[in-house]
Amino acid sequence: DPSLLLQATVVLPVTVNGKVRDQVEVRAEASEAEAVAEALKRPKVRQWVPGKPQRIVYVPGRVLNIVT
Repeated sequence: DPSLLLQATVVLPVTVNGKVRDQVEVRAEASEAEAVAEALKRPKVRQWVPGKPQRIVYVPGRVLNIVT
């Protein structure tokens, strides 16, 4: 049954300036905005992102990279 192979959530590593700072669990089909919002709630990520990020690279199901 193909529906059993799908995951409901995924754990994304969150990198800030190229270094892994934390991990967040989001829905497998989460949008970039949802993943970023969840990551910025984390204190470990928030301390490394003092203001507005310059660039965000989101690869669904793989990684969220924030460049300050």
